[in-house]
Amino acid sequence: MLDVKQRTIQVIEVEDGYIFEIHELPADKDTVVEVWIYQKDYTTKIHVFSIMKSNISNPTKLYKHIEDNMREYIDTYKEEVIEEITDENEE
Repeated sequence: MLDVKQRTIQVIEVEDGYIFEIHELPADKDTVVEVWIYQKDYTTKIHVFSIMKSNISNPTKLYKHIEDNMREYIDTYKEEVIEEITDENEE
């Protein structure tokens, strides 16, 4: 039987082709929920945040947190990935 290390539980596409992926990873006696972001035109994903599943009383709160902070996460992605790739291509 396969030993599943990570499970993608949600893929959310938002504005301008940005995608948030939510993964679950088993950890000790709980599960870690990881959120990653990427832009469809780039292959690089960056980690946004992690939280223990037991600390999420309601999945809606997780989605609300992503929605409330989406602009900040997208701006960080632009700074860390898109600008870096653009700078490398200009050299």
